[in-house]
Amino acid sequence: MPSSSNSSRRQQRKARAASAPRREWLAPALIFVSAFLLYANTLGHDYALDDRIYTTENVYVQQGFSAFKEIWTKGSLVGFNGANDNNYRPLVLLTFMAETQAFGLNPHASHFFNVLLFALSCVLIYFLLRGLFPALNRSVPALMALLFAFHPVHAEAVANIKSRDEILCLLFGVVCLLSLRRHVDTSRPSYYWASVMAFGLSVLCKESGVTFVLVVPLLLYFFTDSDAKRISTLTAAYAAVVVLYLIVRRSVLDTVTFDRLPIMNNALMAAKTTGDMLATNFVMLGKYVYLLVIPYPLSWDYSYNQIPIVSFGDARAIASLLLYISMGVYVLVRLRRKDTFVFAILPVPDHPFCLVQPFRQNRSHLRRTFSVHAVAGFLHRRAAAPGPDSQD
Repeated sequence: MPSSSNSSRRQQRKARAASAPRREWLAPALIFVSAFLLYANTLGHDYALDDRIYTTENVYVQQGFSAFKEIWTKGSLVGFNGANDNNYRPLVLLTFMAETQAFGLNPHASHFFNVLLFALSCVLIYFLLRGLFPALNRSVPALMALLFAFHPVHAEAVANIKSRDEILCLLFGVVCLLSLRRHVDTSRPSYYWASVMAFGLSVLCKESGVTFVLVVPLLLYFFTDSDAKRISTLTAAYAAVVVLYLIVRRSVLDTVTFDRLPIMNNALMAAKTTGDMLATNFVMLGKYVYLLVIPYPLSWDYSYNQIPIVSFGDARAIASLLLYISMGVYVLVRLRRKDTFVFAILPVPDHPFCLVQPFRQNRSHLRRTFSVHAVAGFLHRRAAAPGPDSQD
């Protein structure tokens, strides 16, 4: 009888060990399927709005791989309107070239790949959250990733074909941070250089990818035991990528800044005074926070006069200013304690080449919601942590 009992226990252990890999992929599979099905309704949609910039009216994309050289040596808008300025996003154009080569100009294929890439990004965010909060039950990072996937402010970024630049920028940015975290845990150089490469790919998808160079040292500071010297050493390669990118961008484009966008594209240019411009900017910053918490109503159009110019006599401008001052004070007080909530609220510009930034519609929320959901996991950990009198 004892022999039979021992054999039964061994079989149970083997069964649990065999089922562990299946359970390991249950949460990622759930996240991927949920995110994909959430936006599956877009697969039957046509081109809309500014999709034509990268598709039907971009001569380089229409030529497929025969125009491969042009997308690397000219701005991304040259194939659309001949303007060699503003954008240098060759990797995004390359994906549309590959689509055209394989499927022709097919909006359904484009929507499919947008949804696929977004679902993959959500899965990668889950793995990153697990790496940042290893003490958490795995269900918490899964819930955070699902919250990211289902947040309504992402609708435009996924449903708008042209916004693949935003999705790819995020995807490679998350790969960058995930690989960096793996490097810190394992000390394997391959993870570090994979992280640096992913950062470079993010930058080549959209200029806002440059801002991940600020996220890298922040992640090392808040989520690892790295000292200042090691943080500086690890960040150096990312800074070198930024310098190289700026050199290439300057050599390719005729214009290298976004500062003076026309009023139709940047309503802030309609402000009569610097004070009014700052007040309206704070209204926009407040709107970002509002839509993060209460994503209603949403709009695809935040162009001229959708957010009217105001002065600091406007209650919204004052309220937003006080909110951001409060957050700034909190950052100063809690920074040295490595309070992870500071990681979420530290300001990182959406576009490094635009000092006066228009409201970026729903797209910039991709990065904002990710950081806040990461902190939600941290807060859950603190709430669940046993107190000094706990016996658990």
